[in-house]
Amino acid sequence: TIYKSMKIIPPKGIVSLNEKQIPICECQRYAKQDDDFGEIFAFTRALVDVTALKTMLQSLPEEIWKDEYQSKQNVRIVRQGHDAWGINKIVFNFCDDFLLKVLDLPFSQQEDWQQLLRPIYAAAGVDESRV
Repeated sequence: TIYKSMKIIPPKGIVSLNEKQIPICECQRYAKQDDDFGEIFAFTRALVDVTALKTMLQSLPEEIWKDEYQSKQNVRIVRQGHDAWGINKIVFNFCDDFLLKVLDLPFSQQEDWQQLLRPIYAAAGVDESRV
């Protein structure tokens, strides 16, 4: 697609936690924006160099992304849509849709992953304990 050759950086802004009580696509504030991309559902909090994280993720063997491996070494999270679309995943932190329960999963507690994730949390202005 055309997007593969482009870098698209979402506009600066935030999604208020109050707005997370319903799906963001149902919020009036984010209904049709005045741009070529239509609705905006993501915002840029900060720019951070994720080269090291990207290199690490790309170097992982394919099996690490599979549910069987995650079930034994981390935590397997069932996400109906992602699973139906064939999206494999490594989950570091997870919260329910209403932000009531936050789970800090085993991979996020490993120092090698923490070193890669901390700059992202810091750039976003989020304390690691609140992710």
